[in-house]
Amino acid sequence: MINERGIFILFYSYHSYIMNGILIALFAIVLFLLAYKFYGTFLAEKIYQLEPDRETPAHTYEDGIEYVPTSKEVVLGHHFTSIAGAAPIVGPALAVIWGWVPALLWIVFGTILIGAVHDFGVLVTSMRNRGRSIGDYIANILSPGARSLMMVVTFFLLALVGSVFAVVIAILFELYPETVIPIWSEMVLAIIAGFAMYKYDVGSYVAGLSALVLMFVTIIIGAYYPVTIPALIGGSVQTTWIVIVLIYGLFASMLPVWTLLQPRDFINAHELYVLLAVFFVGLIATGLGADVVAPAFRSSATSGAPPFYPFLFIVIACGAISGFHSLVASGTTPKQIEKEEDAKAIGYGGMLLEGLLSTAAVIATVVGFTSRDAWLQHYAQWGGAAGLGAKVSGFVEGAAMLVESIGIPEFIGTTFFGVLVVSFAMTTFDTTVRLERYVIGEIGEDYGVPSISDRYIGTVLAIIVIGFLALQSYGGAAAGLTLWPLFGATNQILAGLALLTISVWLYKNKRPTIYTVVPMIFMIITAGSAMLYNLITNWIPNIGQAGNISLVIIGGVVVLCTIGLIYLAIQSFRQA
Repeated sequence: MINERGIFILFYSYHSYIMNGILIALFAIVLFLLAYKFYGTFLAEKIYQLEPDRETPAHTYEDGIEYVPTSKEVVLGHHFTSIAGAAPIVGPALAVIWGWVPALLWIVFGTILIGAVHDFGVLVTSMRNRGRSIGDYIANILSPGARSLMMVVTFFLLALVGSVFAVVIAILFELYPETVIPIWSEMVLAIIAGFAMYKYDVGSYVAGLSALVLMFVTIIIGAYYPVTIPALIGGSVQTTWIVIVLIYGLFASMLPVWTLLQPRDFINAHELYVLLAVFFVGLIATGLGADVVAPAFRSSATSGAPPFYPFLFIVIACGAISGFHSLVASGTTPKQIEKEEDAKAIGYGGMLLEGLLSTAAVIATVVGFTSRDAWLQHYAQWGGAAGLGAKVSGFVEGAAMLVESIGIPEFIGTTFFGVLVVSFAMTTFDTTVRLERYVIGEIGEDYGVPSISDRYIGTVLAIIVIGFLALQSYGGAAAGLTLWPLFGATNQILAGLALLTISVWLYKNKRPTIYTVVPMIFMIITAGSAMLYNLITNWIPNIGQAGNISLVIIGGVVVLCTIGLIYLAIQSFRQA
């Protein structure tokens, strides 16, 4: 029987290792399953009101390039890997610096009540608006002026996402050279699988899983034969990798979705399913040895750390809710959904899977250290834990340590989980370039410049913008470190604006709005506070430093656009 002292130790003790990673996993998994079964069904039937017989945009506008009716399993794989990326690993791995309990609670309940509601709602509203992007169809829901403001926010967020992930991928290739062979081999395997599925009628599972098996073979090869490259550009290996990744994104986003995007995402999704299963089996095998070595709460986290509120919610980012998801859910995904009823599994279920990945990141970073002293040393300083490489290495090496308990050598485990993070980051990167191209094309149509609507010209412009942000020095600081706070705040502001759009749509259709209005208010206040804090405290006072002018301009424009969209939404509510 647990007495009062036992409860205190379980949740609040700074020194005891009583909590076990298995209990954390069970807590999250049970709640996610219950949420999908009950809350997801409630939203599908009563709030968003899915219609199984309604024709989807993928059928109505089928063109073989963007609009392609696709099975639920394949679209879920694409959607999940596109929204996940490395952010649900990077964010939680840093946020545990404030303690694992607040990080875990925000991931689980934020995902169930806010993030999954957001993703599901955007997907449905996009499908009801010809599969157009939220920055486009917001004109129908709010007003034509809202479209221009939303396009600006979307344009800047996509540029930030693309630049952040280009930097993340470059860091990971340099940090884990054993991932190079598997990652680039996967691209070739995906193209072969795509042609097998769409040109030679090979079943998606036969082609996709065959490619997955071969990819696991390349992971073993990569573990034994790491690949390093010389510093060919700018005297930096990281800069060289950024340029290579930009060139990859240039070509990948021009291809029809069936040639690379769909099969690669199918491979990545099933790669994650396998590795998450291996991770949790390793966790169970570790058993009583999987004790949490991190403190449950840390009120005075570290030297140089920003305030717990609002930054816990901003740093975790995609691990609980993400505005970037609204761009995927109203970008590539609605153009591929075969049946409207599939939206529940893809929109709501896909976000729950991301919440599970974030939970795994928390477990790996609070269980995977050898001792509390080792954990405290890693998280002693905000700057020390804030390095993108350090954040990811906490997850990769912690996960590798757990699966070592089931006989997988540590260097093989490190390669497996390193490839997982890089492959997801690559997915998000080239999906981002494609989405930025959509936005540039829509802006071109609005302002009478139809030439930039061209697939090739739009992609080149997207790469130029993303590359400009990724390659800036930011006063000698790594670009990823400087861009991450701006990315996080902009990302969550867009999420709040997407929930605002869904709320107005529900109100106009005479449906309950409380399930989106309450999360919307919380996200706009929280993310807006973080953006203003960064502008007033960090960026404007140091505007003379290299790169900071870009941060001030983007942050300031996003704040002004947000105020304008809130005003237009209020007017729309009044008119309705």
